[in-house]
Amino acid sequence: MCSAPGDMGAIIEKCTAVKPDKRFRSVRALRNALLTHLTEAIPVGALGHVTQNWIAAIENIPSWSSEQAEKFIRYLGDPKLPPELDVLMRALSEEHISQLHAVSPDAFKAFASAYCEWVDGVGFAWDYCDVVVQRLE
Repeated sequence: MCSAPGDMGAIIEKCTAVKPDKRFRSVRALRNALLTHLTEAIPVGALGHVTQNWIAAIENIPSWSSEQAEKFIRYLGDPKLPPELDVLMRALSEEHISQLHAVSPDAFKAFASAYCEWVDGVGFAWDYCDVVVQRLE
């Protein structure tokens, strides 16, 4: 019997497993599971068409050109975006962020700046800032 319903229950069970080899291997793995669970609860249908398209497109970042990466980053800087910016930024997994860096290191620097500005605006929710810093080093 799980301690909570759904995915959250599975996460709790894995955190509290008696056998260490059944637990999350790292805090990073736990963080990713929690963020994935929280992001899946967002009603994507309530978002604007362009934001929905970007959320779908981030699943294919490795196939992006550097121009597409730059276009994505310009979109993140759109002053009309703020209500949807939170959803879009939370949809980016650690893997997506790494892929964006691989596609365009120059564009990634602008992304890192936009990401840190977003974090500052939502209040100390440092979800993936460690990943951004690692990539900039």
